[in-house]
Amino acid sequence: MYYVNIPELRAEMGRQNLSISALSRKMGVSRETVNNVLKGQNPTYPFICKSIEALGITKTKALDIFFAAKLT
Repeated sequence: MYYVNIPELRAEMGRQNLSISALSRKMGVSRETVNNVLKGQNPTYPFICKSIEALGITKTKALDIFFAAKLT
């Protein structure tokens, strides 16, 4: 089972000094969409793609964030 590593996503946003609003503008999505993912809603494939581009992260980092293994 996989999940979004929300603490790591928030950490990446922090490293880049991006608020929810700033990230949503870079992605071209609503603030609510980003907020929902940060609250635990599963992201869509387009959301993941836009996030990777907006954050400028590597494929490895994207896997760590969006496809983290759930060890329960």
